[in-house]
Amino acid sequence: MNNIYRQLQKHLDKLPVGFPPTKSGVEIDILKILFSKIEAKIALCLSLNDSSIKKIQKRMEKKFGKKMTFNKLEKMLDKLFMEGSINRNVKKNKKYYSNAMLVIGMFEFHVDNLSKTFVEKMHQYLDEGFKDEYFKSELPQLRTSPHIDAVAEQHKIETYDNMIKYVKNTNKNIYVANCVCKQGAELLGEPCKRVDNIEVCLMFNQNNYVERNQARKITKKNALKFLIMLKKAG
Repeated sequence: MNNIYRQLQKHLDKLPVGFPPTKSGVEIDILKILFSKIEAKIALCLSLNDSSIKKIQKRMEKKFGKKMTFNKLEKMLDKLFMEGSINRNVKKNKKYYSNAMLVIGMFEFHVDNLSKTFVEKMHQYLDEGFKDEYFKSELPQLRTSPHIDAVAEQHKIETYDNMIKYVKNTNKNIYVANCVCKQGAELLGEPCKRVDNIEVCLMFNQNNYVERNQARKITKKNALKFLIMLKKAG
């Protein structure tokens, strides 16, 4: 049974932020949490690029010798998307699916649906191998956004880093969601000491979170109030 998960590990390891093996095999434990055996086979037929259901259906038949009906495959793909294990994109009322990276990706997509076991396995994986993979990536996964008076006046703060100016000027939809890191820490007995309400993550045009009922839309005015509140909270 582990063979299909090892295949999936190697498959996901080819993504820009990989999924490296460890001596303990904790990465296999994580995949078993995220995918059933048949779901792992489906994930093996996805890639970083969007694929239609028909294309995934053909890959399944070619790779595993069995053809899954269009409706059944669509249902399973949508289930994987709703559970946060893959990506989904809708173009002109047609669905497309792709593999999600572990971080930023599958872990964050499990906000509001974390288990203590999953968080513990993620911490173990970070210590044993994933942390090195994450930070060696040429893709900037995270970027600190300082508030204006945290930087001396002689330093110019670009628009990208000036979140208040960004919010004022953006035409994108603004959403707020719970912080998956704070949720995970609380499951491990380390609740956030800065804020009581962990709904502290701003996002822009992230419709996937809305489809999963993981985020709510807020006005630009409320987003600015939100940033000021977070600044005061530290």
